[in-house]
Amino acid sequence: MAIRINKTIPLSVIFVTVIILSVSLYSLPQTETLRYVTSVTQDENDAATYWIGTATGVRPVRLFDARLREGDLFLAGEKVNDLLSHETDLYVATDTGLYRRTSSRGEITELQSRLLYTKVVDVEWLNDRVYAATNAEVLYSDDKGRTWISILVAGSNASTILEGHNTALAIGHDKSNREIVYLGTAGRGLHRFSPALGWVSLNSDLPQAIGAAPIAPVQAVSVNPKNANNVFVALEGKGIYKSFDGGNRWLHLNLVPRGAIYSFIPAGVLVDKKNPSIVVCYVHVSFASHNQEAWVFISSDGGDSWKTAARFAETHIVGVLPRYATESLEYIVITQKGSFSIKASSVSSGLFEIKNLSN
Repeated sequence: MAIRINKTIPLSVIFVTVIILSVSLYSLPQTETLRYVTSVTQDENDAATYWIGTATGVRPVRLFDARLREGDLFLAGEKVNDLLSHETDLYVATDTGLYRRTSSRGEITELQSRLLYTKVVDVEWLNDRVYAATNAEVLYSDDKGRTWISILVAGSNASTILEGHNTALAIGHDKSNREIVYLGTAGRGLHRFSPALGWVSLNSDLPQAIGAAPIAPVQAVSVNPKNANNVFVALEGKGIYKSFDGGNRWLHLNLVPRGAIYSFIPAGVLVDKKNPSIVVCYVHVSFASHNQEAWVFISSDGGDSWKTAARFAETHIVGVLPRYATESLEYIVITQKGSFSIKASSVSSGLFEIKNLSN
């Protein structure tokens, strides 16, 4: 699953100085081709290539000579909601359906059946199975999207999960069992599906939304690939929560300083698939002075303790992705004002190097 946001936001270029806890931002001309970024993901076969989804298509971006270089746009005119890279395929979830691009040949296939002309909000891959979520349905395919089986449809016995304006927002999965999937929604919190139990609510300790919705919208779900009991969720206006028992109970990770108010701008959380003890999350907050800031936190012990890796003023983070091409701990961060890397020899030191990757 790609880390993604639910609103399109402009992307321009920033210059970031190397510091701890704060950065200086300088405005440069906008990158027009990446003007409205909605989703980012890393190519599974090429760690130096990232796929950028926008409100007007998809573009590959390659890290070359310490700079991100843009490739050619495809699916022009399509609003991209999520991206998934697996083997030689790239799955693209859009407002008009789900597409699969074969990277080796560049061929693009519109996946037919029930996802045709349907808004697909999220897509996941697990052990030869593709999961997809629309506003009113959750489905999976075992043949790369040629045919689909539904596990949740609005109007079914579990219809209260997706009734009214309560749409699907995010999918997470238990990497040890492809039959288990998590669904984050816009107003009824988090739910887990298994063939034995069906859909089970996991909202006992999650906070209420601001407004009429029972539970705050779930913006992201991430499950530890080596310990499925450790589940992280990002909630709209509430920050990051962690569960130690598969979602039955939740602990709020109070990472930001006193006086900070969580923004409705989507937050995100990433459990590193190669080193699950490393967890990266980002949130957006505001203060009484009305200054808005984006914060990045990194944990090296599975989310028990955290270090502030970066803090940015007046910008939105779109996604955080690992960079496995170096020996050091390094993550690529895409913001509305550009791209940069966060690198550290160790998280425990609390010393992070911030490097500008924009042209």
